[in-house]
Amino acid sequence: MIGRRGIAENRLAPSGYVHVRGELWQAEVAENSAPIEKGESVRIYGNRGLTLLVHHDNKEDNRDKYLRSPSVS
Repeated sequence: MIGRRGIAENRLAPSGYVHVRGELWQAEVAENSAPIEKGESVRIYGNRGLTLLVHHDNKEDNRDKYLRSPSVS
């Protein structure tokens, strides 16, 4: 799982849930990191038991993909 990307299901401040490869996981933000908002991309850097340890992913934020309505032609 380390190195994989996910999407925050809710605000991680410092803990919450993320979607990774279609599964919902409990996650915790890296110590001394800013909170991660719902819909933001995260990257897994470790785990503590079944809790994933994550930080912000530097790739483009996927939030708009989840909040935007499909366009109608």
